[in-house]
Amino acid sequence: MTVINDGQFGQTLITNAQEALEYHKQWTSKVQKGIHPKLAYEFGEDLSEVFGPKSMRRSVSLLSEEEIDSKMKAVRNFTDKNYYVQKGRLVIDEFGIINLVDLQIKKLKAFQQIIDPMTGQPVLYGLQFADYDLSVAFASGVLTSVDCIFINVEDVQRPVDLERQMHYYLGNYDSGSYTGIVGRVDTDLNGIIADDGQQGSTLTLDHGVLTLGVNFGTREGMAEDARLVLLSNVYKNPMKSFEIYRNQVIVAKDDAINNGGEKYIHQADRASYYLDKIVSEQSSRITFKFEGTKIGAGECNTVKQFQKLFKKYCNNDFTKRKPFQTAIRTVKHAFPSKPITSEAVWGLTELYKQLPAKMITDDLVHRIAQVLNKNFVNSNNVWNRTKDARNKYFPEDDVRNARLYGEDIRGPLMASAIVNICNAYVDYERSLQGAKTVKDFGFSEIVDSNKRVVTIALAHKTPEGKYHSVNEKTANTTSDIDEWIAA
Repeated sequence: MTVINDGQFGQTLITNAQEALEYHKQWTSKVQKGIHPKLAYEFGEDLSEVFGPKSMRRSVSLLSEEEIDSKMKAVRNFTDKNYYVQKGRLVIDEFGIINLVDLQIKKLKAFQQIIDPMTGQPVLYGLQFADYDLSVAFASGVLTSVDCIFINVEDVQRPVDLERQMHYYLGNYDSGSYTGIVGRVDTDLNGIIADDGQQGSTLTLDHGVLTLGVNFGTREGMAEDARLVLLSNVYKNPMKSFEIYRNQVIVAKDDAINNGGEKYIHQADRASYYLDKIVSEQSSRITFKFEGTKIGAGECNTVKQFQKLFKKYCNNDFTKRKPFQTAIRTVKHAFPSKPITSEAVWGLTELYKQLPAKMITDDLVHRIAQVLNKNFVNSNNVWNRTKDARNKYFPEDDVRNARLYGEDIRGPLMASAIVNICNAYVDYERSLQGAKTVKDFGFSEIVDSNKRVVTIALAHKTPEGKYHSVNEKTANTTSDIDEWIAA
């Protein structure tokens, strides 16, 4: 490799890993760090007006989940037109083309107005960010002073998402994941217009970096800005949910191993990591695969639906996993030779969530699984039969049935169907001549999110292929739906 000392440095070619590492060493040695004079003038030499005295600052890695949630919620819907903030976004299009440092000043002034209800102080007050780690910094492009980097906030750039900025502030910023700026030369401004990397660049400036890596072209004009924005953000093949999930799991495991435990996993990766822990346990094992691919026993190609359920019922908290994990166990017992889809898991998670914890035993899991196996073809069939009953007896065009439609009600509907088909099974077993004592399941009525009872009664399918309903001693041979009552 030939290195040219041209004031910064340059190179003609990298031909092996060692040369790449040498290039990285030279590149990072030229990075300038510190607090920009404009920022020091506005907020104090050590930015004490934003973050408070250094002696009172606390590493963001030490914040609890409650403290993080409090700050995120404060930012999310904050509005103050005097500081150009609308619903958590810094909207400064009236400033046209603005220097990156000037944008930074407006951003930090906005954050000064957002009060954390837990502390009574601005959300950034008392926080200490980690230093920018040059050893892992991404060697991207030509190092460029932030003084000559500009953003076209009027015509092509999106508002600064303060909630997303806060998310990265709170322990999720990674020096090795900032890949620099994509932009173009602007001879009128005597600088560079940054068309991609705006959000990450302001975050990197927050972490004390004054020179940023820039990859640039020489075609000028607003159309080129728009083209580069589209190339960087839209004209891509977006990742599918499974791709995102599996890569987040890999990153999270690496962070946990190399940084000292699960508490160092980035917030954005935790939900995928904990879901993977659940489905990696033998009793609740699921093998997730690409969307649209063929799946067999114990496999699933809809990881996104399981992510939704984990968030809905566990708030992505591993310690709250029991109803969700038990639902997966039940479905695996009920349909051991079938793929795992989310429908029955949804209904069962709702059921287990509404049951007293002491009721959820291995015996209950096996009994419910036995009934499901006798009455449904697979997990998806639980929702199909529930939906058919609802649509038949409570049509959507009747305004009185409005609460029974929509996504959120599906869990209670399926939970009720499972409860009542289990009750029908018990009633059938007791009706047989010389039947042994069959104990009740002990279920209570299922309610919706507003505590209103939801009841769907499906008949139990007997070995003879007939259907037995609770309080109905004669079999219904024409329909597997006895009745459906919604109260």
